[in-house]
Amino acid sequence: VHVNAGWEHLCGYGLEECRGKTLGVLQGPDTDQSGITSLIHQLYQGEEGGMVLTNYTKDGRRFRNHLRVGSLVDEPFFVGVLQEVNDGK
Repeated sequence: VHVNAGWEHLCGYGLEECRGKTLGVLQGPDTDQSGITSLIHQLYQGEEGGMVLTNYTKDGRRFRNHLRVGSLVDEPFFVGVLQEVNDGK
């Protein structure tokens, strides 16, 4: 797991808090679970994927973000990029 300063600022979680965890730490009542399931299915089919999600910061603030995920070439790992979005953008 790697997080940068932007992640820490947006989500409120530091690297040590994220180590060994998934993006599930950001999920809450308005997170689209069926969309996440579809995205995971795409990844295991070797495809890249992305979607706009509603997630939650460490202190419970709701935010919308675009998540883009793909696999690393010739590696059994995934890389994800999360970017905050405003409604309508």
